[in-house]
Amino acid sequence: MSDTTTAADPGTWIRGITIREPWTTCILAGKDVENRPAAWSWRGLVLLHAGQATERAPMCDPLVATAIRDRALHTRAVIGVARLTDCHQDAPGTDPCSRWAQADAFHLVLSDVQELALPIPWLRTARAVAPAAGPRGPSPPPAPPPRSGGHLMSGNRTGVPQPPTFIAADDRIPFPETDQVLRCRTSPALFSIEDIRNTDEDPRAREKALAKAK
Repeated sequence: MSDTTTAADPGTWIRGITIREPWTTCILAGKDVENRPAAWSWRGLVLLHAGQATERAPMCDPLVATAIRDRALHTRAVIGVARLTDCHQDAPGTDPCSRWAQADAFHLVLSDVQELALPIPWLRTARAVAPAAGPRGPSPPPAPPPRSGGHLMSGNRTGVPQPPTFIAADDRIPFPETDQVLRCRTSPALFSIEDIRNTDEDPRAREKALAKAK
């Protein structure tokens, strides 16, 4: 995060801080300081952005394991908002200011932490630049260059984050603690294709058996 100000109205901007998992989720669960190698002069609201990388080793720490229990570790998304109220180092020989504080680190004190109801996917592709103000206000950002014969390719190749793709669960598979009448209970013939192991004579034997069962 940069400490420089932009030319735009400060009231329309909110800064963000990118933190690797599981530390971002720990903040939502009560972690009140973020440890950084350098001091921050910014004070105010910040977006809590879960970075792309996840650190596995800290999950073995009992403090971290308790904080993230029964929680999803989101990545590449804004998952909360907090207020940065202070930044300091603990004096030598004194007790740490928080059970989350690390020695010899600058401690960013966070308060008023609010978890978003739904994570907002965001993958940083380039440093954001404030738009230049024209005679009628800020100019719109330039359109991305066309690719592959003049049309924009879908997905993250355009630099625009896409929502996650959800794949519907297979209703033939029984799930625990459900009252739904599943097809595996009413139509066991759907699993008859599992008994077809030799498809050398007819490569479409499984496909035909599944179509017949449906």
